[in-house]
Amino acid sequence: MKFTHIQAAALSLCVALFTHTGPVFAADSPWHPDVKISVGTNDNLGQAERNRDIVDSNFATLNLGIAYKKDLNPGQLLTLRGFLETEQWDDVRDMSRLSAGGQVFFDWQPSPGPTAPSFQANAMVRVDDYEHHQRDSTIFSTQLMVTKPFTNRIQSSLGVEYRDRDSSGTVWDLEHFRGFLGGAFAFRPSWSLHGTFSYIYGDVWSNAQTTFSNGNTADDLFGLISKADAIEPDKAFDSEFCGVCRWHAYRLKAHTNTYEIGINKEFSHDMLLDFSFMYIDVDARGDNEYDTQVFRLSLLKRF
Repeated sequence: MKFTHIQAAALSLCVALFTHTGPVFAADSPWHPDVKISVGTNDNLGQAERNRDIVDSNFATLNLGIAYKKDLNPGQLLTLRGFLETEQWDDVRDMSRLSAGGQVFFDWQPSPGPTAPSFQANAMVRVDDYEHHQRDSTIFSTQLMVTKPFTNRIQSSLGVEYRDRDSSGTVWDLEHFRGFLGGAFAFRPSWSLHGTFSYIYGDVWSNAQTTFSNGNTADDLFGLISKADAIEPDKAFDSEFCGVCRWHAYRLKAHTNTYEIGINKEFSHDMLLDFSFMYIDVDARGDNEYDTQVFRLSLLKRF
């Protein structure tokens, strides 16, 4: 699969939306297009434990969506959103994907008031298409979340999530449960700090070289192999780096903690620039412990 024509069309649509001077729909229309562009870096793309296997790479993501919003009863809002997304990696190019999906959100606020809590239930289905068939996936996730403003500058959120990924391979059949706690502080009229802590229990994938470029075989992977729920060759890493070396991917149960902090700037009520840093700490079976750091700069525009 090649993304060239699809990416060109998506980029053209993105430019047209950003440079369009008039409203895309009428002011009272329930339809709301949006565009999100992100660039960043990941210092451990293969979620590997050993230094010899760690690969860092830069990425770019483009998400085009359109949402339909419908007020139900007072304090209740239903949102349906469809989207197309492409994510591109510059070092392991076969990790790049093209995705399409849909989301549904139900927001409600039982009582009015600037500090009254609000609740959200949401669900998402996304289909991913990769260069190598083994990573092609259908992902389903659902969340329940409560948000509590304390003042007009401070708010917190608490939630739970279930996520399931069904892939064409075996290693990327992943399921997890997540709990998260977050907060935001508007320290200036158009500037905010935000942070989220998450605890995740469930499946993770990790890869490692089993045969090196000199022909030698790795002899320190027994713990990983013996505890893995699934093993298969990682064709994306093989095609990028290897002649005679070989990479394998593994699926294991793990306890994962993630810490994310960011800062964003609102240019208007419909445009936001956000910079975030995420630290991911994984403790998996088979003495497989690793961490990943992700830096991301995103621009979101709604219409």
